[in-house]
Amino acid sequence: MQQRLAELRLAFKIVVFVPSHALAEETAAEWRKAGAHVAVLRGYEAQHPVHKKPMCRDIDLVKLAILNRTPVRSTACEKKKARCPHIESCMKQQNREEVEHADVVVAPFDARYSGFGTVVGPFGTVLIDEGCWSRAMRETKGLIAETIASAPAVDGLRNRKPDQAAAKMADLVALRAKSGQALMAKGPSAVAQRHLAAVGLTAEVCDEAAGLEWGQLQDAGLFPGRSVSGRRLAAVIARRNDRAFRMHDLWCAMADLLRGPAEQDGRLRLLSPDLNTGLHPQLIGTAGQAKKAFERVGFKGQNPIGNI
Repeated sequence: MQQRLAELRLAFKIVVFVPSHALAEETAAEWRKAGAHVAVLRGYEAQHPVHKKPMCRDIDLVKLAILNRTPVRSTACEKKKARCPHIESCMKQQNREEVEHADVVVAPFDARYSGFGTVVGPFGTVLIDEGCWSRAMRETKGLIAETIASAPAVDGLRNRKPDQAAAKMADLVALRAKSGQALMAKGPSAVAQRHLAAVGLTAEVCDEAAGLEWGQLQDAGLFPGRSVSGRRLAAVIARRNDRAFRMHDLWCAMADLLRGPAEQDGRLRLLSPDLNTGLHPQLIGTAGQAKKAFERVGFKGQNPIGNI
C-alpha cells in the first residue's frame, strides 16, 4: 500500500502514537519484522536503547527551553552562530535524521502536542494506541487559586506610555483577584459560567486579561552553550514566563467557558486542598490551548494530524 501511494505521489508515511518510549521500541521492533523502514522518535531525556544514556547531553538547557515554551532545537542545539559543543556526536541529532527518512515513525503520544522537531510529514496514516486515551487532554497545572492575585505584574507592554502601562497592570491585578474569587466560589468542583459572571467576568474581559498576561513575557536569552551564570538569570525569567503562560491558559479557558453553550465544560476545575498547605490547586484540561501557546511564541513544530 505504501509503495502504491508513493507511486501516485500521495502521502504514504505512517505515524504510530503509543503511550511511552518503552512501548515505542517494542512497536518499532514488530514493524521491522514486517520489513518496514521504521524509526522511533526519542525525546531528549529518553535513554538510547543501546548506549543506555540520555539522547541529549545538555538536559538542563532542554528543561529551561520547555519551561519557557520555546523550541528546544533553537534553544539547546543550534541558533544562528551558537552551537551546542556536543552536537557533532549528539544521539538526538542522529535520531532526527532517522525519523526524517523513515517510512514508519513510532512516537510517544507527547509528540502529538510538541511536534517532531524535524521535517517528517506529511503522513498518509495516523495510528493512535488505545492506551493513549487518558492523555488525550493536555493539562495545565501549577496555579493556586488563593495566590493568583499575589503574583507581581511586570510591565511588559513596552509599546505603551508608562502611565498607560501602569494602569493596565493595575487592571490585570484586579482581574486576577476576581478570577481567584470565581474559582473559590463553590469549593473543589468544576467551574461554572455563573461563578465567573458573578464577579463580573465576561469572555471579552477574559480575552483582554489573556493579552495582558502575554504582555508579561520577556526574552529569557536562552541559546546553545550558554554559561552556567547566564543560565541562572535565564531560569528566573523562564519561571516568570512559565507563570504567565499558565495564567494565559487560565484566561483562555475561562473565555471559552463563557462563550460555550453549557454551564460547565469540565475543563476548568478547582481541586481539593493540599493536605500540607490547605491551598487549592487548579487544573486546566485542554488540548487546544497548549498548541496556541506554542504558536504564539513562534513554535513551528510539525502537527501530524493537520498534515494528513
